[in-house]
Amino acid sequence: MKCILHIGTEKTGTSLLQDWFYKHRETFIKNGIYLTTTLGTPNNRHFPAYFRVELDDFSRAQRITSKEEKAAFFASFQQDFEKELASAEGCDHFLISSEHFHSRLMVRRELVELRDFLNGYFEETIVVCYFREQSEMALSFYSTQLKGGGALEIDDFMNTVRPDRYYYNHMMIADNWSNVFGVENCRFRLYERDRFEGADIRRDFLNAIDVDAEPMEHCFGEQSSNESLDALRAAVFLKINQKLPYWDDAKGGVNPMNVMLKQRLLSHTKLSVGKITHDRQSEIREQFRNVNSAFFGKYFKGLEGFKMRDPTVSDTAKVEAADMQEFVLDMLDFFLDQHRSTEGLLADARARRSKLAAWIDKCDYRVHRAISRTNFLPKSMRQRFKGAAQRRKRSVYFD
Repeated sequence: MKCILHIGTEKTGTSLLQDWFYKHRETFIKNGIYLTTTLGTPNNRHFPAYFRVELDDFSRAQRITSKEEKAAFFASFQQDFEKELASAEGCDHFLISSEHFHSRLMVRRELVELRDFLNGYFEETIVVCYFREQSEMALSFYSTQLKGGGALEIDDFMNTVRPDRYYYNHMMIADNWSNVFGVENCRFRLYERDRFEGADIRRDFLNAIDVDAEPMEHCFGEQSSNESLDALRAAVFLKINQKLPYWDDAKGGVNPMNVMLKQRLLSHTKLSVGKITHDRQSEIREQFRNVNSAFFGKYFKGLEGFKMRDPTVSDTAKVEAADMQEFVLDMLDFFLDQHRSTEGLLADARARRSKLAAWIDKCDYRVHRAISRTNFLPKSMRQRFKGAAQRRKRSVYFD
C-alpha cells in the first residue's frame, strides 16, 4: 500500500480538500483511497502533533501541559493506526492530510521519525505540497488568525512576513521534506487556479497522486471552505479579539463571548465589504524575489515564478446607512442580553430597542469614522465614509 502524505502548506485550499475528502469518503474508499476516522477528521491533526517534539496549541487545546501528559494522551496512537490499516485492506492508497505538517514539523528529527514510522507500514510514501505566493498567503493567514485569537494590527502582522521565517520560506520547506523523503517522492504544486488540472484544486490533487478523476466525476460540486474574512469583518474581529481575548487563561478554555460575537457577525451579509489587502504586498514580493527564484529554479524548472495579481480592490461594494444602523443596534442588543442581570437593564426587547434608539446616531458616527480610518479598505472608500463621519459628528455631542 502507498501512503499519500498531504502536508499543506497552510492557506492553500487544504480545508477545502479535507472537507471534500470526507464528504465523499465512501467514494474514495471504493476507488482505493482510504481515509482515517480515528486520528482527527477532516484535518488529521493527531499525526503532526504526535511527531512534534515541543508542545503546541494542539496540546493546550487538549489540556496537555507536559511531555508525560502528551505520552498518556497518545498511548493508543500506534494501536489505533494499525487498526485503521486493517480496515484499509483492499485499498491502494492511505491518505493522511494536515496543513500542520507544514507549520508544526520543522525540525529534521521530527521528519525522520515520521518517515521511519511510515516506512514500517507502507511500501512507498508520496508527499504532496502546495505553495502560494507569500504576500497572498500572509493575508489569508491573517484572516485565519482573526477567526481565532489574533489581536495584532495588520501592519504589525505583515512585518513578520520575512524570508528568514520558515513558515514563508518555500525553499527551506521543500528542501526539508525532499531531503528526508526524497525529491522523487515529492509532488510539489503551485497554488494558482489557472495552473490546476481543470482549474480545480481537487482534480489537481488527484492528478498529483496519479488517480483517475473520471470514476469520481459525481463528487465535483461547489467548492467553498474556510474562506477569508471580508475587510470590514476583519476590522471588527480584530477589535473583538483585543477587547475580549479568544482564549480565557483563567478558565483554561475558549471565551464563549468571543465566539458568539463572531458567529453573529458572520451572519450579517451586509458586512461583506472589501477584501483584505496591504500596502506592503509589492515590497514583500520583492523581499522574496531571490529565495523564490532559487525555489523555482530547483523545483519548477521552466517556470519563472508566481503569477502576479493586481492587489487593488474594487470599491463598488457599499454599506447603506440603514444596514449599518441595524447592525449596530443588533450588536448593542447582544451586549445588553449578555449583561442584563448585572446591569439591571430592561428585559423586554421592545423597551430595550426604544432605549437604544438614542445611541444609534452616536454609534453610527463612530462606525463611519472607524471605516474612514481603517487601512483594510481602499482610499476611495475611506474618503466616502470620511465625509459621512464628519456630517454625523456635527449632530452628536461627543467624539
